[in-house]
Amino acid sequence: MKQLSFVSNLKIVERLIFLKSTGSVKDLAATLGMSDRMTFRYIDYIKSQGLKIEYNRNIPSYVYAKSNERLLVEFSIKKVKVKK
Repeated sequence: MKQLSFVSNLKIVERLIFLKSTGSVKDLAATLGMSDRMTFRYIDYIKSQGLKIEYNRNIPSYVYAKSNERLLVEFSIKKVKVKK
C-alpha cells in the first residue's frame, strides 16, 4: 500500500504546484502530514521526470518554470479477462 500513498501524495504535490498554491516547503509538508525532507523528495521526483520547478517568493509557491508543462500522475487497477 506504500505505492498508493506515494501516488496519492505525488498527485497532491503536482496539483498544488500546477495551481501555484504550495506555500513554503513547511506549509506543503504540513498539508501532506510529512517532514520537510520527505516533501523535498516529492519535488525532486517531479524534477527527475524532466520538469523544471522553481520557488516563487512573490506568491509564495513552487511553480512550473514552463507554464505549458506539467506531470500527469495516473494509477489504475482494472479487472481484465485472461485468454486461456
